[in-house]
Amino acid sequence: VSEIRIPTAPLLGVAGLYLLLSIVIGGVTAMLLFATGIGGAMMEGVQMGEPGAMDPLAGAALSGGVAVVVLVAIGLSVLVYAAVWFAAPLVILGGLPATAAMKQSFFGCLGNIVPFLVYGLVLWVLAFLSVFTFGLAWLVLGPVLVLTVYASYREIFVD
Repeated sequence: VSEIRIPTAPLLGVAGLYLLLSIVIGGVTAMLLFATGIGGAMMEGVQMGEPGAMDPLAGAALSGGVAVVVLVAIGLSVLVYAAVWFAAPLVILGGLPATAAMKQSFFGCLGNIVPFLVYGLVLWVLAFLSVFTFGLAWLVLGPVLVLTVYASYREIFVD
């Protein structure tokens, strides 16, 4: 049995890039939300003398803009998650540097987009249902999640 050395620096690089991209997505989302008029709508209510008062048409337009911003944020987040999903196994088991691991992870996920969409939906449903067990289901779901990541890593990158 060979000993696996954990390359700390590349793993910290993956974490740092993930943090940076998450901050950028948060900033873009905040700017887009402000651009859709949330700030203006809030000020309109204050000017009318009633905090929270808003014209119904402005409210409808605002909610449509917010929906678009949320979809953009989800889309950007999915791209970042794809880059990070297999990055740790690629660094630890594949010996890749952080940026190369994230790039291979992204393209590995992209090449298997349909199975990942199904996997994501099933995982989302199971995570949602875990609420009804007060989070205790994560005692099973957590290890299963780790095992499925490893199995999919082996299927995509090793076999």
